[in-house]
Amino acid sequence: MLPENPTNNQTYRDSNGNSWIYNAMLMRWMMSSPGGNTYYYYPSQGYYTNSSGVQVTPPASVSSGITPSRSSYSSSTSGNKSTSKGAVFGSTGRGHSISA
Repeated sequence: MLPENPTNNQTYRDSNGNSWIYNAMLMRWMMSSPGGNTYYYYPSQGYYTNSSGVQVTPPASVSSGITPSRSSYSSSTSGNKSTSKGAVFGSTGRGHSISA
């Protein structure tokens, strides 16, 4: 489970062996995959983006490795999150747009 109140630069290793680091200013977790791709998880919103900033659906090897804390999960389930569709995980983001 991700820490509920992470501090800046706090690191976390998930159950799949991925390493995450928290950026308090941007309020996001960053994971660099072995393939050189960087992905971000925003716990307060409950979504992932790729390095281009495009919202994506992560593969199971990423999303199943972290369990959002109860408070961040409940806040992410409100709003229109379920109605938005992101790009395929790993997409460069070129030619894709996300409407808010």
